[in-house]
Amino acid sequence: MNAECEKTVNVLIVAGLADVDAVATTDFDAVIGVDAGALWALEHGLPLDLAVGDFDSITLEDLRRIERSGATIHKLKPEKDETDFEVALRLAIEAFPEAKFTVIGALGGRLDHELTNVFLPLTPKFAEFAERIRLVNAQNCVQYLTRAGRRILTGQNGMKYVGFYKRDALDFSISEAKYPLSAEANFADIYASNEFVKETMTVAFSSGSVIVIYSNDKK
Repeated sequence: MNAECEKTVNVLIVAGLADVDAVATTDFDAVIGVDAGALWALEHGLPLDLAVGDFDSITLEDLRRIERSGATIHKLKPEKDETDFEVALRLAIEAFPEAKFTVIGALGGRLDHELTNVFLPLTPKFAEFAERIRLVNAQNCVQYLTRAGRRILTGQNGMKYVGFYKRDALDFSISEAKYPLSAEANFADIYASNEFVKETMTVAFSSGSVIVIYSNDKK
């Protein structure tokens, strides 16, 4: 089959209790729930395929409900070196190595969990897949740039602002944006509250990686 005609596989990972309107569609090829996220998926009518976790945040009755759903259960020990989300992301990539991964329920809540989730795609085991991973909630969309060079960004779901965190990114610049930045004037690792002035903006960097954060003010 011609690669250009092949359908992109889209996987949803529910990493916790998510915003109801975090994603605009439920048209996913696979749904993976992480701990309480598995129960959330069922309660919101999502066809759960895999549930991953130690399930310490739900009741035994809730766990039985997940088991009755027909989803595959991957139960973890409470004491482990990987987080539940980390295991779920690894299993998702192993099952669908060419897929795009949308993660909901990973932002908000405990700050230590949120920061771990945001930086997880840039760790060595996931870095080669990072550009196909995005973390979203009703207010934010986090994406990753790991291929250096000139990159064109497009707006996301009407989100007004875009910010950047440089992860060892050199010669970083922003153009065709409300607040352009030259590589020579680069002075920080974090840039917040930039805005699109047209459908796209351009960033460039010579090495390293960049976290792109699209966001809106809280309604």
